[in-house]
Formats: sequence, C-alpha cells, structure tokens
Amino acid sequence: MELSFVWEPKGEGISLLGVYGDTPSPVIPDRIDGRPVVEIGRYCFAPNGREPETACKTGTFDGGRRIDGSFVESVRLPDGIKILDNAAFYNCRALHSLSVGKEIDAVGSDLFTNCWALENLVVRGKIDEGSGLKKLLAVISSDLTVYFGQDGELTRLFYPEYFESMDENTPAHIFNYSISGQGYRYRQCFAAAGSVSLADYDKVFPVALPGETAVTLCKIACCRLAFPDGLSEDAKKQYLDFLDTHLLELAGLLVQMRDTILMERLAANGAAGRELLALISHQAAASGWNEGAAAAGELTHRYFGKKKKEYTF
Repeated sequence: MELSFVWEPKGEGISLLGVYGDTPSPVIPDRIDGRPVVEIGRYCFAPNGREPETACKTGTFDGGRRIDGSFVESVRLPDGIKILDNAAFYNCRALHSLSVGKEIDAVGSDLFTNCWALENLVVRGKIDEGSGLKKLLAVISSDLTVYFGQDGELTRLFYPEYFESMDENTPAHIFNYSISGQGYRYRQCFAAAGSVSLADYDKVFPVALPGETAVTLCKIACCRLAFPDGLSEDAKKQYLDFLDTHLLELAGLLVQMRDTILMERLAANGAAGRELLALISHQAAASGWNEGAAAAGELTHRYFGKKKKEYTF
C-alpha cells in the first residue's frame, strides 16, 4: 500500500509528524501535497508519537499501521530535510539504517535515544562536500558505518563508539567528566565547510592503537584501504602494517560481515593478499558462507593465479 502522512506547515514546507503504511522501510517523498518536506518533527517515528488534532493528513490511511517504534527498520529521508527535531526516532529499537541528504543543519535532543541497532548512515553527497554529518555524529555515540554518495557503490568511513561519564570526587563534590574511546576524536575530523577532513581522520589511527580492539581497528583500516579517497602513502602504510599483523582477526571480521564488495575492493587495492584470502575461504566454508568462500577463491585466482606462458613464433 502507499504511504500516508500526518504533517503540519513549516514555513513554505512541512514538518512530518507521522507516517502510516505496511513497510518497515519507508521512503519519504520530497514533497507532500505539493509542499517540500523540510523537517522530521518531534516523535515522528517514536512509538505513540504526538499528532495534534489540528494536523494535516495526506493519504487514505486504509489498513496501514503507524510506522514507528520497533516496527521501523530503515528510513530514507528526502534531500530537502533540514531539521531533525527532538526525539524524532526515539525508541526505534529495530532501526538499523538511515539515509539522508546533505542539507541537514539542525538536530534535536534524544534524536536516536534507544536506537540500539542503528549501525549504518548514508549521506547522499560526496565525502569532500559539506553536509550535516558532524551534527548527526554528535548524537550517535555507538559504532557507525557512514556511506557517502548516491545509489550503488559508496565510499565508507567507520566511526567507533565512545562513552561519556561523570564521576563525583567526594567529599568535595567535584565532578570529573571523562570520555572513553577514540570515537569522539574521530567525530571531530571536519573542515570548516563541514566536509570530512580525511587527513585529520587518518591521524587519529596511531592514537587509537593502544586502546581500541583489533576488530575496531580492522574496520577503520578496511574502510580507508577499500575506499582510499584522499589517502596519503604514509596513511596507507600505517593501515597496511596493522592489517598485516592481524590477518586472522581481519578474516573473521570479513566473514562475519558477509561483505564481498569490501573483500573485492581490498584485493583490488592491494590490501588483501593470498594469505588473507585463504583464511577467508577457510573460515567462510566452516561457517557455511559458500558465497564468501567462492568469492575468496575467485579473487585468489584473479590476482594471484599463475600467468599463462606466452610464446612468440
């Protein structure tokens, strides 16, 4: 069935207050009733969201449920969205993916509170363009893979989680604020225009080495080597050196992710050698991921197979 919407005017555009339908993965249109969608309103996708009686309605509302809470799994927002208001995705516990344009310039509080499954964010813009990514990262402290670009093969960056804590120093009643994990530092790597500063991002890796897990570091290195936008030779070397000493963890990660695209790009960019592909093939077969085992075998043949002898007569 088609989606139905509850909304209220927001200047010349609209603020979306509720979405109805039968899909857990709604695609919100650019316009509703001829007006551009510029804001996702408070509690829009939260369970028991607030919809005032004076709100406008568009659609049939015939048999569809409110797409909210633990029902919603992924959402594609229109390019023109500028504001994500307070608690818009509050308690969306099954939400794992969100796709946004590059025009977001304001985000509210409690935006993703209890969105424990959120792990993928798509920013439909180039990695060197300004966007609202920094504002979004400021309200997502968990592990997050960010994809840049339009449909198809997208550039990736991995942002590890971090934790904030406040400890009281008694009896003086002095509170000490602390941050654990390098995820906060990675989230500060932006240029003045709002684009990602890849050089600054790569400089965090040596600082992250002592405290982050091998799996987290493998995720960071994999994304940079597989999608090497703005990657200097020195930065490339630091990632390759790390992966060369953690092949077993890397193979396990790639098998767990079931990501043949990442495998292929690593091999194409010289970051997946014969030994790693052999480990992937073995672990994939043992776990029942036949596609992965076949892909590792094909990549081994493509990049490391014996060259045919050439004869000149």
